[in-house]
Amino acid sequence: MVPITKPHGRFARARDGGSTAVELAVLAPATIAAGLALVQLLFWGLGGLAAQAAADRAAQATRTAAGSPTAGEAEAASMLDELASQFLSKSAITVTRGVDTTTVAVTATARGLPLPIRVTVEVPTERLTTPGCSDHPLPPSPPTVGS
Repeated sequence: MVPITKPHGRFARARDGGSTAVELAVLAPATIAAGLALVQLLFWGLGGLAAQAAADRAAQATRTAAGSPTAGEAEAASMLDELASQFLSKSAITVTRGVDTTTVAVTATARGLPLPIRVTVEVPTERLTTPGCSDHPLPPSPPTVGS
């Protein structure tokens, strides 16, 4: 009887022929898809950060005693143009200034895969009051140290 041995030399590799091409054909599209998904996630994340910054700036411009919704919308539009023109499309800015609160909403769509981005900021509206006004009394004065 002849002992069974493993083939060696060039015959040993004959059974594995083409496996690298098959692995590449399977893994290459998956790798490319993962890379594209990462780029899309980056666009969505940076667009969200830019929308948040624009909403914050608009809220600060609107909430001051001399501020207005028009000034807030202009600030937000300027910030979006400056920061997010390559990341966002179809942006809309809504600014509402009430007696007690100022609200800014920025909605947009990320470029590429149209993922929605919605940011809402609500801050107290500043207003001037006079001392002794019953509407907003001043806090009591701290005690003074006698001399």
